[in-house]
Amino acid sequence: MDPRRIWFDPPHVRWGRVVATVLIASALVGLWVAQRRGLFDEPQNRVVVAAGAADSGVSPRGERNAVPEAAAMVAAAPPAKAASSVELVCGLGAVSFDPDDPKQAERAMNEAIDKLQAHRERVLPGWLEEMKSSADEQVQAGAWFLEAREALAKQAEATNKAEALDSLDELARLAERSRDPLPYALAFQACELFQRVATASACSALRVEAWAERDPGNAFPWLVAASRQGVTAQRRSQYIENAIAAGEMRGTWGALHGVLARAAPANEAPLDRSVRFFEAVSADAVVAVPQSIVVDHCSDNALRQGARRQQCERLAAFLTDKGDSYLFASVGAGIGRRLGWSEDRLARLKAEQESFIGALPPDILGAGCDGLARAEAYFADVARYGERGALRRRQQAER
Repeated sequence: MDPRRIWFDPPHVRWGRVVATVLIASALVGLWVAQRRGLFDEPQNRVVVAAGAADSGVSPRGERNAVPEAAAMVAAAPPAKAASSVELVCGLGAVSFDPDDPKQAERAMNEAIDKLQAHRERVLPGWLEEMKSSADEQVQAGAWFLEAREALAKQAEATNKAEALDSLDELARLAERSRDPLPYALAFQACELFQRVATASACSALRVEAWAERDPGNAFPWLVAASRQGVTAQRRSQYIENAIAAGEMRGTWGALHGVLARAAPANEAPLDRSVRFFEAVSADAVVAVPQSIVVDHCSDNALRQGARRQQCERLAAFLTDKGDSYLFASVGAGIGRRLGWSEDRLARLKAEQESFIGALPPDILGAGCDGLARAEAYFADVARYGERGALRRRQQAER
């Protein structure tokens, strides 16, 4: 294995290894591309909520959402050129290795991972304290979100005793005070993902209705609420109706990249940039996608019910037409296949998806500072325009 393909680790290997959070983040970029290349398969194992703190065993509730597709991961990474010296991670400098020697290559990769994680542990606490004091509520929310994730990781390592997470409470309180939808989106999802037991906390005050009020016309709050554990079928149906009525689907994928980028100093050191980027992608992946309960709502058995079938038909069309992400389109297309959509209709959707994916920079997953710069530029567009909007802009620029 060529360590320049630092995004390589397949999910079943990644979850089984005790590795740095930042490696998980970088692997998620490859997973993200791989998912969007295979959107039209059955959706049961394709709706992913990935955890960033895998080094401590912290993962979102229910690992049913992991995607065991090593082949897709390999296809997502660009071919590596033979070389004896290359920079694996921007800021760490070039390393020498024989790409044909698996042991040598893996050793080089692991050394880079260790150095990157060590630097992350040195710089992240200071970054979070600076972000908490920002006048920007989104930056504050990003700090509390990341700290809540870190706190849960340390809690899992130290003890099984359940303790309230102060940072999670702070995030929830900030969401309540703010009229900005992003802090509320982060808090609502973090309270579901990071609060390990039912304890009295500020999370109990959060309501999907308040989130939707802060983000009118967006279906995402309602579908996230529909995806939560313990929601009754009747309430889930109502949430889905509210989502369809909202008009469009704007997720949070890319949002934390934008937040962390705004918090970065001018002329940031290359290694700091690497840590910041990987941290952002890791955090975005935690909150970016509604869980598979929404897919289960439109299971084969459920579709035998007339009213449910009609709702799922409208939901599938909504997600394929109105979502700003190809992961939303994947859910819609998967439901559509269950509904018996024509092959022509599915083929048109797949052709559109492939056209947009073709607009991605072919070497966006490259290593080193050049690869990092390309990834930063792309995710800046995703944060601003959504995934579909970012790719559409690239298509237009090439004409």
